[in-house]
Amino acid sequence: MQTVIASKGRLVIPKEIRDALGVGDGDSVEINLDGASAVIRPLARGSKKIQDVFGLLSRYSQGSKITDDEIDAASLAANREP
Repeated sequence: MQTVIASKGRLVIPKEIRDALGVGDGDSVEINLDGASAVIRPLARGSKKIQDVFGLLSRYSQGSKITDDEIDAASLAANREP
């Protein structure tokens, strides 16, 4: 797949690759050299999941009850490896 490096060194990652990596707007990625190639690895995958946990907790502060299953699911999602 081909893309172009724009002025200021910006690189557009094609949608198919973003989808495969599970990254989108605002997500952080790490770029490393591997010989003559660059390797892109998602970093911030868990950050959205952590936001989900905080959103779950804010519901609790508004008087809603949170089940143990909801807490477990949010915790597992936040700790899942990329």
